[in-house]
Amino acid sequence: MRSRVDAVTGTPSLQRPRRGVRAFSNQLMKSLVAAACLLGGLSVAKAASADVCVEVDTQRDNLSEADRSATRTMLEQALINNGQKVVTPGAGCSATWRVYHVKLGNTVSITMNSPTDSRTMKVRQVEDIPDAHSQMVKSLLSGTPLGVESGSVDRTNVTNTQTSNNRVAADSLFYLRLGYGGVVGSGLTAGPAFGLGWRKELDRIAIDLSTLNFVTTKQDNSYKDFSGSIVKLAVLYYFDPYANNSFYAGGGLGWGLSAITKSESNSFNTYTGSGMHGELTAGYEMLRASNIRLLIQLDASLPFYSASHSLSVSSAGVSQGADSLYTPSFSLSLGLGFGKSNTITVRNVN
Repeated sequence: MRSRVDAVTGTPSLQRPRRGVRAFSNQLMKSLVAAACLLGGLSVAKAASADVCVEVDTQRDNLSEADRSATRTMLEQALINNGQKVVTPGAGCSATWRVYHVKLGNTVSITMNSPTDSRTMKVRQVEDIPDAHSQMVKSLLSGTPLGVESGSVDRTNVTNTQTSNNRVAADSLFYLRLGYGGVVGSGLTAGPAFGLGWRKELDRIAIDLSTLNFVTTKQDNSYKDFSGSIVKLAVLYYFDPYANNSFYAGGGLGWGLSAITKSESNSFNTYTGSGMHGELTAGYEMLRASNIRLLIQLDASLPFYSASHSLSVSSAGVSQGADSLYTPSFSLSLGLGFGKSNTITVRNVN
């Protein structure tokens, strides 16, 4: 109740609270009581959680007795850290968690079984076992898979194994190619071909980055013409990936130049152009199991542009009309490569 002054008599009078305010207050009180009951119920439920015990499967576990005892203690601690009440076996536990470890070299495979599910995890050293136990317990209690996305991994239980993940090793190869090729422009002219590159090889797939992939040809007894890519990126596929020798093929893109001189009876024209090239490659690689490689490679460089002439002079000094030429190049070359090989399994091909 609160007072107010009557506008007519000037005497104070009493006013009841508004119904809306009173209803809101009642609803707020009910919500607070319900929340308190819910929190209390959760606390009671947590306090009333079943007692659990831990067993190590000694028939499968091959750790030393000292390590086995330590890992059992660590698993018990991981369960306690996640709100479980751990008791000794035979002391009336209603749920049993079983674990065993298989050590091969330095690597340890861990299998953990809760009353409802199981998880398996591999670590590279015994010292990672406590952190692995923590992740596996969290995963089993939450019913989610192992991993960062599920919340089983946090900033306190990352293993050394997880900080340095395994990756498939690849071969690194630097190579030089020399050979012979031709350029199509004003007819087909031929001359030396060359290229310099770096190749990163898996068993079946390789990434090839190369430069100065040119074919130079003669015109009037001098090397005036050339065509090819300044830089090229390609993907290669090996048809026999584990063999010491294998055919391969692939393609990619490059950026290159073309310069072709076209001679006529009364004039000469120089055609130049630059732009993207489509690149096709096929070859045979030998000695893939060693640090030295031999390559026999066939290349085709197909410009996405036509070269146009930049100078046109006739014998009478009259300029010639505009014109263009398409200037693809082809080459066959022998390559020698040096690098590091990570090949383990090699079989001979007859």
